[in-house]
Amino acid sequence: MRNAAAIFACLVVVVGFVSCKKDDAKQITAFSFVSPQATGVINESAKTIVVDVPAGTAVTALVPTIKVSEKATVSPLSGVVQDFTNPVKYTVTAEDGSTASYTVTVTINNGDNKKNVLINGVRWAICNVDKPGTFTQNSEDAGMFYQWNSKIGWSVADPVKDSDGGMAWGYYFIKGNKWAKANDPSPTGYRVPTIEEIDKLLDEKLVTRTWVTQNGVEGMKFTDKSTENAIFIPAVGRRDLKGKLEYVGIGGCYWSSTTNFEVFARCLEFISSSAGTMGHEFGYGNSVRPVVE
Repeated sequence: MRNAAAIFACLVVVVGFVSCKKDDAKQITAFSFVSPQATGVINESAKTIVVDVPAGTAVTALVPTIKVSEKATVSPLSGVVQDFTNPVKYTVTAEDGSTASYTVTVTINNGDNKKNVLINGVRWAICNVDKPGTFTQNSEDAGMFYQWNSKIGWSVADPVKDSDGGMAWGYYFIKGNKWAKANDPSPTGYRVPTIEEIDKLLDEKLVTRTWVTQNGVEGMKFTDKSTENAIFIPAVGRRDLKGKLEYVGIGGCYWSSTTNFEVFARCLEFISSSAGTMGHEFGYGNSVRPVVE
């Protein structure tokens, strides 16, 4: 009888322990807006959510509908109006008190989906800038080269010509701490990317990159791991400080709007085996692959 009582007592303790254990689940399982209708893309490993909304949406006052793990809570609450001008952090608290934070970014789709694609929260044009204010016809086309903070394009083949028909290479860059809107050669609704946006394209946890040949042109393909959205960026080389072509078909050099020294700006630079960011003097002729404003 004593043994039976002891066993019964142990069972009570074990059952009581199991029944008192609290749930540690703390995920956002769905994130959406009713007006406008839009559903977020959740990257669970990175704890990021990207929601694409139509052009004209007032991102300063959006009301999300949020679903979380059973027995968990979220803050800010579902159904509460939020300003998404900048990324918003949402914290999910499990029943056991442990937490997980998600960063929600709202991007604006200008309605031109055929010319841009969303990758890791940034909407990239699928083509290079050609003459000021225009895109190339195809993703593989080189477009024109630009000196930093300048709206004058330069040919990607010799003899050197500028976008106005001149043939004298010179320094037409304009010093500053960022690429001025008035000097941006991107088509309407687009702009030169910041270095932070380029860094997001290079984030190997969320974006894969592969050297490929597309329609006979070599370059780098960047693919969003969560959505499989992809862009091809051709390896069109650049013009050096004297206007000489170099690295054509070997690598690509693409400006950011961000400076890092008095006469240097950051850029995306890649070859077949690697990709990263570098500082180039303003006077180089590099390509421009813009993003949606």
